[in-house]
Amino acid sequence: MKSIQKVFGMTDEVWDKHSNPWSVWTRFASLPFLILAFWSAHHIGIYSLIPILILVAWLWINPRLFSRPNTQESWASKAVLGEKIWINDRDSRIINKHSTVVRFSTAISFIGFLFLIRSVYAQDVTMCLLSTIILYTGKMWFLDRMVWVYEDKK
Repeated sequence: MKSIQKVFGMTDEVWDKHSNPWSVWTRFASLPFLILAFWSAHHIGIYSLIPILILVAWLWINPRLFSRPNTQESWASKAVLGEKIWINDRDSRIINKHSTVVRFSTAISFIGFLFLIRSVYAQDVTMCLLSTIILYTGKMWFLDRMVWVYEDKK
């Protein structure tokens, strides 16, 4: 997990900036745009790489763009800080307490993601909407559990 953190350049300063609710929610809202960008490949071909690359750049820039919030007591801030704890404190009793729910919520997101890939490839609007809901449900559950991790660590 720490290697992922290094790849994305998640320093303590970046984690603090990412804990800004604006960072969390604007990044969270990016998925539909990413779906549309990939969906457009069937219609505009190679030109779909333009919005795809812009969105991938946005996802990397986003945690660095916002300032550290004045307070880190919002749900979104706690979710980000809980995720930081989750990545950096793997041997903790707190991690063991929450690991089943985290694995399950991550599995739900992953299943939604797999169906989402299939639905975009097949251009199936209904399946795309349902798989996006499944993915977001798993992600929200994961983020909520990260709030629990943060609260337990306090």
